[in-house]
Amino acid sequence: MVDYFLGIDLGGTKILTAVADEEGNILAKIKLPTETHKGKDKVIDNIIVSIKAGQGIDNLLYITVSTGIGGGIIIDRKIYHGRRGG
Repeated sequence: MVDYFLGIDLGGTKILTAVADEEGNILAKIKLPTETHKGKDKVIDNIIVSIKAGQGIDNLLYITVSTGIGGGIIIDRKIYHGRRGG
């Protein structure tokens, strides 16, 4: 089984996302504008679009670290939602 890693750099002007294997090889990457001027919902939408850099990977755990810490899980190519939908 191969482990994959998702890195997301959420900046004030752009979102950089990459998927790498356990050897550090970049398998996919995407760069999108953050678009903070369009509000938080647009920023969240852009993060979700950037996560699609992991398409084709069945299972993925990702962690974001910035001024806060967040994360998510993809199981069987679907974003896992917690009990409360988060």
